[in-house]
Amino acid sequence: MGVYGINGMGGLGKSTLAQQIAQDDTILKKYSKRGVFWLTATKNSLDELNNLVHDLNNFIGNVLREKRSKVETCSTIESAREMLKRILTETWDERKRVPILIIVDDLWDAKVYLDIVPSREWMPNGSAVLITYRDRSVAERIVNESYALTSLDEDAAVKLLRRSAGVKKEDVLKGEEELVQRVGYHPM
Repeated sequence: MGVYGINGMGGLGKSTLAQQIAQDDTILKKYSKRGVFWLTATKNSLDELNNLVHDLNNFIGNVLREKRSKVETCSTIESAREMLKRILTETWDERKRVPILIIVDDLWDAKVYLDIVPSREWMPNGSAVLITYRDRSVAERIVNESYALTSLDEDAAVKLLRRSAGVKKEDVLKGEEELVQRVGYHPM
């Protein structure tokens, strides 16, 4: 299982890029249209984990037409992780397992990752996790590969500004270069 990261300062578009990746046709073919699961690390970890348990159980039952586990909303991280393990390793027939993609948005603490993401050995072959985060130290022991988002160069920032403002490519906005410089070539 691959674990990939997108990191950079707030507002660069990490979450937006992760959403675009999740909706990409190639990704949807590989992970099935409903085989992409979104978790927000800044929310309550237990709620996110319970939601993943229910979503995976529905995915197995509705999409893959396999028997579902009886799932209940768990009151502790430990019990929710046990339920998650049971769904992934016991309920889901080994011969019918398909890769899934779990996206963890805005990870700020490595412990949260360990709480809400299934262990690698529970996941179907070919599965992946994509994490967005600001602080590189949070995910340095978790990710296989990380991609850093940075600010744009002046030309790209001007093009983005023009497009966002609805200005034709050949037209020039008054003060556009000064504006993009003033905001530090920041895309958001």
